[in-house]
Amino acid sequence: MSAQNLVAALQTTTLVISVGSVDGILTSAALLRLLGKSEEECDMVFCQAFTVDKLPVDKWQGKVVTLVDLAVNNRDPEMTAAFVARLRENDNQLIAVIDEHSREDWLSTLGNFNGLVIEPQSQNEGDNAPKSSGEVLKR
Repeated sequence: MSAQNLVAALQTTTLVISVGSVDGILTSAALLRLLGKSEEECDMVFCQAFTVDKLPVDKWQGKVVTLVDLAVNNRDPEMTAAFVARLRENDNQLIAVIDEHSREDWLSTLGNFNGLVIEPQSQNEGDNAPKSSGEVLKR
């Protein structure tokens, strides 16, 4: 996908769910700037991998969702899977997972990456692997 088509696809984002770490906050800020979105045009929520079950998913209907720096909960992967299932049950569409923690964990959780314009990566794939979600977005 060309950079222009990627940005156009990402511009449909209406909800960013990000980890509240430095990486998550800075990557989310870069994403919003790239998209040219204001806070009225795109909601933003911060959480951690172990708090996704507390997000008000039932209040989101028909959102186009980008996840930023959110890893699969390594202590309870089912929590992350249930979160994604609830997102989808409420007619929300996941279009990007901008994360460098573990592509394999996300593949196990999502089943496939169909429909994602940015797929999660794994930072442990050698020297050329992305070391931050910001680097995943940049690439």
